[in-house]
Amino acid sequence: MKNGVIFHLFSKLFSYPTNNFTNIVRKLEIELKDKFEDSYSMFKKFSSAINKMDTFTIQEIYTRTFDLNPVCSPYIGYHLFGDSYKRGEFLVKLKNRYDAKLYRYNQSEFPDHISIILDYLSILNEKDDDFNTIIVEGVLPSLDKMISNLKNDSNPYK
Repeated sequence: MKNGVIFHLFSKLFSYPTNNFTNIVRKLEIELKDKFEDSYSMFKKFSSAINKMDTFTIQEIYTRTFDLNPVCSPYIGYHLFGDSYKRGEFLVKLKNRYDAKLYRYNQSEFPDHISIILDYLSILNEKDDDFNTIIVEGVLPSLDKMISNLKNDSNPYK
């Protein structure tokens, strides 16, 4: 997939930040600058804010944003189905799709964690049915909800 690197790097931004987080941000900035000017200008706000922070501060913001804020949960199934049984069905379907493509992920997370889904998209061909279905029916509606629920404009994730 030609944009697989971009999806993979974005998946890392939705994972708990580690010491190399700012390196990932820089790599993604380079990828976007060369290929997607509109996205690059929006991403530049995020990268400018993040590059001024140490790892501990980034981790604190990540935790406040995603782990302690249920309206901004990083689990796509939660945004689509809440805590209903439909989310459970969604998790099973995702796991089956991952297995069918021999995609392996960190099993300590649910398969609908946005970082896992974005990384899965990184291995798919853009013409794959899963690719468009997951983006249109899962990722975009969930991100819209997450963004609209972020009240703090100073949060770089917004």
